[in-house]
Amino acid sequence: MFNIIIKNFKKQNAMKKKSIIFLFISLMGFYSNSVAQVSCIETLWVILGLGPSKIMGGSYEDPLGLEFGLCSKFLNINKNMNLQTEIKYTTQGGKYAEDMYSGRVKLAYVHLPIMISYMKNKNGFFAEFGLQPGLLVSAKDEYTLQGSNEKITNDFKSKVNSFEFGIPLFVGYKLNNGLGCGIRYVQGLSKVEKSLSESNVNSFLSFRLFYIYVNTKKK
Repeated sequence: MFNIIIKNFKKQNAMKKKSIIFLFISLMGFYSNSVAQVSCIETLWVILGLGPSKIMGGSYEDPLGLEFGLCSKFLNINKNMNLQTEIKYTTQGGKYAEDMYSGRVKLAYVHLPIMISYMKNKNGFFAEFGLQPGLLVSAKDEYTLQGSNEKITNDFKSKVNSFEFGIPLFVGYKLNNGLGCGIRYVQGLSKVEKSLSESNVNSFLSFRLFYIYVNTKKK
């Protein structure tokens, strides 16, 4: 009987993960299709980033975080500045070690940054800053007890705030062929775990690669 309950739980958890992945892929498809159809949108960026993430305000170390998504320019503010939006999936968290156990907090978000970009020339260096709201997708605590190799996983999504807010800063370099790279830092402003009284916020430093697709339908 117990084995059947465990199997059903694992099956439901796997179905939940598949549903989340399908939803995010659907949102990205809708986002990119909208860019292709709406003539006022100039460019579509495909983004991939990797770097250290951390939960600040506690005894956490930096594991690697991952981000991937899409970005598009919506509005030209002036000759050198524009407004753009993103949709991206981000994995982040923090490693920790206590007297009796050690582990890693794994957090996953869907972020929707709104950025102001400044570029003096058509290609070359550019800088961005803005606001980054995000919605929590999952929260896991994976740890091992001292003297044991068995990994224990707890779902504590109910203990983590479902909404996150941060300030992103980005410096990058764009080539003539649309490829580019850069470094982006996001400083979280909202508390991660609900029950903790001290400040515990996310931070993420990522090295980004991107490719810019130009919308030839723009009028």
